[in-house]
Parts: sequence; structure tokens; C-alpha cells
Amino acid sequence: MASDAVTPVTPTWPRKAAAVSYAGVAGFQVALAAGAPWGVAAWGGAHEGVVPMGFRVGSVVSAGVGG
Repeated sequence: MASDAVTPVTPTWPRKAAAVSYAGVAGFQVALAAGAPWGVAAWGGAHEGVVPMGFRVGSVVSAGVGG
């Protein structure tokens, strides 16, 4: 018995946009862990310049989990 159902085709641009977004966030977290002076833009903006070591470790974990 053949099925005449049409399988929907998902466009690839949403997957590509998500991949680029995740890569950007992971790259940001890796840069923070490496000592980039972007503390104002991360972790609630409580630290100007380089974030403290505990937050840098958190950035590594965040990059691994979320990126």
C-alpha cells in the first residue's frame, strides 16, 4: 500500500542561523575564559575588564554546554 503523503521539507536557513548563533556565543565564552576584557558584557556586567577566575571557569563550562 503506497502512501501519497508528502513529507514536509524544512528549510536549511534556520539550522544554519542557529549554528552560527551558537558558535558566536561559544566563541564569546571562550574569549572571556581566555581573558578578553569584556566583563561588562558578560555575567551580569558586574566586572569591568577581565572577569575573575571563577567566572572564567564558568565561561569554559558554558561554552562546552551551550556551544
